[in-house]
This record gives sequence, structure tokens and C-alpha cells, in this order.
Amino acid sequence: QITFNPEIVSYEELLVIFMTTHDPTTLNKQGADVGTQYRSVVFYHDENQ
Repeated sequence: QITFNPEIVSYEELLVIFMTTHDPTTLNKQGADVGTQYRSVVFYHDENQ
């Protein structure tokens, strides 16, 4: 979970950063790190996000 100030960076901008800095096509792996703890997921708090 992250805490962010929407006046500085929007939720949409965070999603763009998230999607451009990891590879969602590799199951249970990010870079050299391997394991089920590296599966990708995005949660939101309300409909605005």
C-alpha cells in the first residue's frame, strides 16, 4: 500500500508508472526476484480511482 498526495501525483499517473516499470506477462517474477510474493495486483479505494 502506498500513501500519495493527489495534488502532487494522480492515481492515474501512479498506474502509468506501475504499468511501465514492471512486466505483467511474467508470472511470479519481477526482474531477478522470483516467487508468488511478486504477483502483480492493483486495488483502489473508491470509484474516482
